[in-house]
Amino acid sequence: PRQLSSEVLLDAIVQTTGVDHVFLAAGPLQTYPAGTSAKDIYLPDRPDYFLQTFGTPRRDIIQDRAKSPTLAKSLHMMNGKTLRDKIEARDNVLGKLIAASASDAEIAAELYERAYSRPPAVQERETLTRFLSDEAAAGRGRRRALENLLWAVLNSKEFQLNY
Repeated sequence: PRQLSSEVLLDAIVQTTGVDHVFLAAGPLQTYPAGTSAKDIYLPDRPDYFLQTFGTPRRDIIQDRAKSPTLAKSLHMMNGKTLRDKIEARDNVLGKLIAASASDAEIAAELYERAYSRPPAVQERETLTRFLSDEAAAGRGRRRALENLLWAVLNSKEFQLNY
């Protein structure tokens, strides 16, 4: 198993959450167009924090990609601004599915399809159902419980590693 490159990981997070990433371009307050992929940008002037943290090499000089795991990577995936903003965005995949009156099981299945390209297995469905009922019993709202599920999916080994 090997960790996904920073660009591929960020693009996978964007695809799973349904929220585009905003990349700053050279010049004051300029951004790349919405929908720009991490692998398609040139970064020497305004490096993106997520991409820097996860080891994207500078493209204007010959530099090796940082591949080793770091505390900064782990902390950013657990509670970093990039993921938090995408998970809590009102118009992300969760917001759209809730607005469409999807059930918790349907939402969990959609998250698995987006993140893993597969439906949850029977045991995983049972675990997800228990988790969501435990979240409700703990007093968390439905949206918050589903955000916690999305956060867990994005932090899983299956999502972050290429086998």
